[in-house]
Amino acid sequence: SFLGLVPGRADDLPGLHQRHNKRPDSIAPVFHHKVVMSKEDMKMNRNRKIYFKNNLLSLAEYCPAFDDHDYYGCWQDAATQDGYNYKMRGSLEEFRARPARTRLLAVIIRNEDEEPVGIVSLSPEGTLPDLAIMLYKPYRGKGYGTNAFALAAQYCLEAFSLDCLYAGCYETNEISRKMLKACGFVPNPDGDLQEVHYLTGEPITQHDYILHRN
Repeated sequence: SFLGLVPGRADDLPGLHQRHNKRPDSIAPVFHHKVVMSKEDMKMNRNRKIYFKNNLLSLAEYCPAFDDHDYYGCWQDAATQDGYNYKMRGSLEEFRARPARTRLLAVIIRNEDEEPVGIVSLSPEGTLPDLAIMLYKPYRGKGYGTNAFALAAQYCLEAFSLDCLYAGCYETNEISRKMLKACGFVPNPDGDLQEVHYLTGEPITQHDYILHRN
């Protein structure tokens, strides 16, 4: 689909399912681990294009050479897979070979130290605009999720001249429902999807939500 990541809040999960970009197959999934940046990495980080920012976070250009490892690693996390009802397979090399089919793919940067903490994405052109987010495991529960998602929603509505945005979460995901409500999204039952759980094969409903520009 997320402000403070604390237990019991909507931000605890790394992502909301991309309702209108059914499977993020442009991404393949190695757990994210904090890496001490080299001087070269820090320079690359500072040279990113910044799309939008607030006092806490920035939405910045995704740089494959710099970001692929963390993004790939996040997909290996069980909470990410559960949040998207999807287990992605393939090597890092296969992941890198797949074209990114998104209208927007941006890195969430923590302003105080320029550390990447997650990813936001907007579904491809030609689909209903669906916003999704992932937070890297070390940065959950620290106050970034809802802040980043609200920032991304504002940016996408303005930058792409959208009348509305969509997001989705599963019926068992009370945390994400609370997050979506905090960001101004409301239920859109006409967009609900009936699916099967990626592990159990049991029926599961993905609930659709919408945010109107005005």
